[in-house]
Amino acid sequence: MLFTSTAMVFDASSDGPYQTTSPANPQDDYGRMKLASEQAVVSACPDALIARIGWQIHDRRGGNHMFEALSQQMEQNGKVTASETWIPATSLMSDTAETLMALLLQGQRGLFHLDSNAVASLNFAEIVKRLNNKLNAGWKIDVDQSYRHDQRLLDARVVMPRLSCRL
Repeated sequence: MLFTSTAMVFDASSDGPYQTTSPANPQDDYGRMKLASEQAVVSACPDALIARIGWQIHDRRGGNHMFEALSQQMEQNGKVTASETWIPATSLMSDTAETLMALLLQGQRGLFHLDSNAVASLNFAEIVKRLNNKLNAGWKIDVDQSYRHDQRLLDARVVMPRLSCRL
């Protein structure tokens, strides 16, 4: 069994980077629901693979991913606001899918962290700029310091392409 969870089980009140052994401290309903779901999965299926992932990046509109959210923000506000003091856990959707498949084929069990930004540590503003350039999105980007958090998910057992090389 595979269950995908989220970096949101860690609240910004306690900075990362987070290891799989770091205590979860969700403060919002989504993070609490995901942590409770992790616990329910382990209870029902102790051999499950649980993968915590960050905000996913896709190159097409539609769905719940970074490009879509930023495109909507641009349409609604005429600009995209991006904090340079937030280091998000994030990966390209295709890289996450390939890594999940590899873990399943290897027969892995237990809790894993998947984050293409874990090593590169690109801040959100830099990611938004690179994504804007890569996809020719035409966004007006307003860089600020409105959100501070190191959200990176570390796991030495997982090798993913570095986000800095993919964007």
